[in-house]
Amino acid sequence: HNAAGLVGRIGQSSFESATNMLLAVAHLFLMSVVLLQATDAAKILGFFPFHGPSHNLVFMSLMEELAKRGHNVTVAGYYEPKTPRPNFKSILFKLKPGTPLKGFLDAKDYENSNHMTTMYLINDIFSNYEDLIPLNNYNQILEGKYDLVVLEYFETDLFLGYASKIGAPYILFHSSEAIPWHRIKMGDSIAPNIIPNVFGQRDSRMDFMGRFMNTVELIQMMFYYRTVLVPSAQKLADKHLGPQPPLEEWTTNASLYLSNTHCSIFGSRPMNPSTIEVGGLNVPPVKPLGKVSEYDGYRTVLLILFIFVCEAGEFLYDYSEKYAGKVLSQLN
Repeated sequence: HNAAGLVGRIGQSSFESATNMLLAVAHLFLMSVVLLQATDAAKILGFFPFHGPSHNLVFMSLMEELAKRGHNVTVAGYYEPKTPRPNFKSILFKLKPGTPLKGFLDAKDYENSNHMTTMYLINDIFSNYEDLIPLNNYNQILEGKYDLVVLEYFETDLFLGYASKIGAPYILFHSSEAIPWHRIKMGDSIAPNIIPNVFGQRDSRMDFMGRFMNTVELIQMMFYYRTVLVPSAQKLADKHLGPQPPLEEWTTNASLYLSNTHCSIFGSRPMNPSTIEVGGLNVPPVKPLGKVSEYDGYRTVLLILFIFVCEAGEFLYDYSEKYAGKVLSQLN
């Protein structure tokens, strides 16, 4: 009887030891998974110094998705995320007093526009940074430590100086079709015989005269970029960051160049592997459409026309009035 009891106690003790060992292994496994997830998360800075809503719509979609996937995201810009998260930090900038946070273009900017009027507009945008940099203390982003920087690359090379100062790999992100000097910096072909100037008014099916004028316009734009935009950016970078090497050198250190476009829109472009088209990045998942009555359909058309008139003013007034009358005539 004593021997049987001893055997039973030994068996129970062995079972408890095995159970404790399995629990310890399971605990160790869970801790390893947690630690691996924690170490796999990167500290990512999104630096978007331009306030255009359409630009930031694309950039914020990327940054919010990175936060959703567990990365620690900091965005220095003018907009907050749609969904607050504990791992998403915002460094909010502001415009000069009295300047509304809205789009920077209206219909008048497209009246009699050409490639050079757009270049002048770009220079006007750049001139605002003289006040915006000290107003928002852009240098505060240099205080953090990051594993990756996502930087808007738009009209100027100025902010490449900030990305290089941080000392982390950086990705350049452009909100539309690549600008000519972007292509040159990233080693992509500008090929004016087949690639229309992004600020021009041609498609890829150009005749001889179209190709000739496309080349002339490209030369004009690059001359203005080299003689006006580059020196201005260098001067401002030296002022706020201390003496800098030529800013153009920092472009070649970019790990990737993301362009918010797609070959289905502008056609195929020759590009190297570090240039990636990400058009549609900000498009949410498809949702089923609800039933729309004929009356609701007319109201929707009227709303769209009303928005056109409000945004574009007299530029689209006659056009909108014509079709609004047709829609109204259908309503009982």
